[in-house]
Amino acid sequence: MSSHARHRRNSDGCGCAVCGTAESKVRGASAARTRRSLFGKGRKSKTPESCTAKTGSPEPEVTSLVLGPLVISDPPQPNRARRKSNPWNSEPSSATEVTPAAPTANARRRSIPQITIGDKAPGRMAAGPAPTVDQASLTLARSYTKLGAAHFADGNLDLTIQAYTNALKIQAAVHGASAHLDLAETYSHLGLAHYTAGNYPLAIKMYGEALEIKLDALGPNHPDVASSFGNMSLIYVNQGDYSTAIEFCDKSLQIQLQIYGPLHPHCAKSLNNLGNIYALMGQYENAVNQLDRALRVRLKLYGECHIDTANSYNNLGLAYKSLKNTRKAMLYYEKTLRIMVKLLGSNHPEMHTLYRNLGSVHAALGNNKMAVHFFEKSLAITQPRFGLEDKVVVATTRALHRAQQGLWVQLARDNVRVKTVAEAESPDELNWTAQRLHPHEVDSVV
Repeated sequence: MSSHARHRRNSDGCGCAVCGTAESKVRGASAARTRRSLFGKGRKSKTPESCTAKTGSPEPEVTSLVLGPLVISDPPQPNRARRKSNPWNSEPSSATEVTPAAPTANARRRSIPQITIGDKAPGRMAAGPAPTVDQASLTLARSYTKLGAAHFADGNLDLTIQAYTNALKIQAAVHGASAHLDLAETYSHLGLAHYTAGNYPLAIKMYGEALEIKLDALGPNHPDVASSFGNMSLIYVNQGDYSTAIEFCDKSLQIQLQIYGPLHPHCAKSLNNLGNIYALMGQYENAVNQLDRALRVRLKLYGECHIDTANSYNNLGLAYKSLKNTRKAMLYYEKTLRIMVKLLGSNHPEMHTLYRNLGSVHAALGNNKMAVHFFEKSLAITQPRFGLEDKVVVATTRALHRAQQGLWVQLARDNVRVKTVAEAESPDELNWTAQRLHPHEVDSVV
């Protein structure tokens, strides 16, 4: 009978890897006394090496099952779907067969097992494939694109155009004549930079190149194609080519209607732009039709109290004013005012244009008292921001003086003695006289 068999017969369990039972401290002490009684004091048990680890420092506790070094029996083959083997996962990969090897002394002393992949040396994972020339070039192109975006955010248009041009050269060298969307994106960035710089011919050229690539790669009915048509439309507006602008804007609208349907914010925006272009051409009836369509869509999408709804009301007011329908223009301006005051407040910087529009409508209707009020509201916002010599400030000041003169004439007809313009010694005295003659009636309007 072997020593291990006698040990098993005289003890409840040895706690070795072969027996597989865990000994408590009490049973461990009892087993030790049994061994001393059987083999004598100081005599070691002749337990096989496969049952117990070598004496010395204890093995580190491993929280998951590790059976020693893992060996992948088949080297990884190209074009074969596989998962990276995880040495801490006891479940083998579906593409490779992982078999445990016999434990070694080095592996028992290490808490992290070694890994052998193919014919690589153990202890180090195989490195991934080195990047190709095309990948390195495209990475450099992306860096130039990010640099261009940073320069554009800083307002440095020259460096923006230079960075985007460098990116475009690299992408063109890599992709060649293929209709790749990276090229279209860079062309669009260049178009925006040239448009911001006021170089409209180059902006149209860049956006045209982007549009051709998108048409080849995406087809005619795609949101990005509609966006390119809309961008080119705005550039033609700034060039004064309103007919071409309407053509491109209508193309953008038709694509959006096919993709999204009529009740969509993009369709409302295109309808609004189309109406404004008709107004610039002097075709105010067509402008009112398109702007009214945009308003109906925005009312269904957003309701009354929304900034886009206020924008539609304001544009309709401008169109009706151009049609000499002053009362209807004032109606839409007042609707705009109610929404804007709720959303932005009465002293918001963007309110000065609306105040000036309302002042001009009241002046045209002969209501000089309210005209003076709104012109003063507009100047209270623009003068501190732009100064007295700004063109908008100068025009609004002249409109204010005309409204004040009209008010004085009305007061004179009512037998109210006021100073005339010839008697006034300074513009400050003019303003003081006008303020003394009429109170501000804000609540009746807002």
